[in-house]
Amino acid sequence: MSFQEIQDYLFNLRNKGSRMGLERMTALSEAIGHPEKTFPCIHVAGTNGKGSTCAMLESIYRGHGLRVGLYTSPHLVYLGERIQVNRKAITETEIMQAVAWLKPIAAKVAGKDESLHATFFEFMTAIAFRHFAEQKVDIAIIETGLGGRLDSTNIVSPLASVITSIGLDHQEYLGNTIEAIAFEKAGIIKDDTPLIIGKMPANAEAVIREIAMQKKAAVYSVNTVFGETINPAFPVTNLRGSFQRVNAAVASLTVDTLQKHVSVSKETVASALKKVRWDGRWQEMPLDGNKTLVLDGSHNEEGVANIEELLSEWVSDTGIKPLIIASSMTDYRAEKLFPVLGKFAEKLSLIEVNAGRGLHATQMLAYAAKAKITCPAEGITWDQLLTQEGKLTDSFSGKNILVTGSLYLIGEFMQRFHPDKKQTLHLQDKL
Repeated sequence: MSFQEIQDYLFNLRNKGSRMGLERMTALSEAIGHPEKTFPCIHVAGTNGKGSTCAMLESIYRGHGLRVGLYTSPHLVYLGERIQVNRKAITETEIMQAVAWLKPIAAKVAGKDESLHATFFEFMTAIAFRHFAEQKVDIAIIETGLGGRLDSTNIVSPLASVITSIGLDHQEYLGNTIEAIAFEKAGIIKDDTPLIIGKMPANAEAVIREIAMQKKAAVYSVNTVFGETINPAFPVTNLRGSFQRVNAAVASLTVDTLQKHVSVSKETVASALKKVRWDGRWQEMPLDGNKTLVLDGSHNEEGVANIEELLSEWVSDTGIKPLIIASSMTDYRAEKLFPVLGKFAEKLSLIEVNAGRGLHATQMLAYAAKAKITCPAEGITWDQLLTQEGKLTDSFSGKNILVTGSLYLIGEFMQRFHPDKKQTLHLQDKL
């Protein structure tokens, strides 16, 4: 099978949707010899910041000289971005070999019951665990996919559990209240295993601390160690935004908590936090004429607050409002996002994410109108934004530009956009 056929097979599994629960993942892992038990790991959940925190932890431990596995989602351009060792993505050949090996095992585990067959995310998780075992990583940083309690990654026995933040998102899966979502995220807490928490609403923290107490898990809070407001004690990172300093504090506190397992110097932590690579999160790229393109996947309510901070700083520093290209995956995200974007945009243009995901332009335009924002009728198309050569069209060149609202949108933009200075796109180093 070609790599495209392999991708089609995997994405067909994704199209069947998410099915929460650990039974399939547990059975699949048992069938392949529980590779997740062959390496130590840190398990990270949270509504926002979990990916950035994972990238920071990876940078720190790699800076210490360890061989580090990194499992995150979603990918932006290349499927293998999800599974990396020392920031080198698993190759197409390795994915093809892994799928060929795992496919008959998954079929045998499921038997004749289709509902017992591994989902796309379970398949990728199994491949990641096997890859890390084969690569003999010293430690793996594992990001949950959705929630925590019933997430496929929750079969690991980590050195530490991390919950970065709690906010409203994915309510259709996790519940409609902060307390319900906190309960699901807290499902990653393990008996007698330290828990590190970032900043979150008091009612969410209360739920998490109650579960931690039941499991005799010691809790280490950023608020307790660094303070309740961002101050000079919070670590500095090259990732932009005060919220990234909170994520850096979570990562730093996690490393400090695990010193008895891996002793990392403060100098290594500080240096590594200034060299974090995390594409699509306020990622700045120079354009001709001293203009800047920013790619940012912020989408939910908490993420919108973060992007408002950065947009305000950007407009204040430059004295120029950017053109904003945006999309949204769901109604409740659009309702929160568009009013903020409208405040800072010279012009807001809405574009649909392909592959049947996300809201249609007409739906997004309705939310823009509700926020009293005038947008180009019917939204814009990729042909209106980018030429066939992957350059910005005349309508968008010579301007500061922000592309935001969805990591899927960022990924599609990255696939199409080909700047002259290709080194500014970190993903091109990995592909």
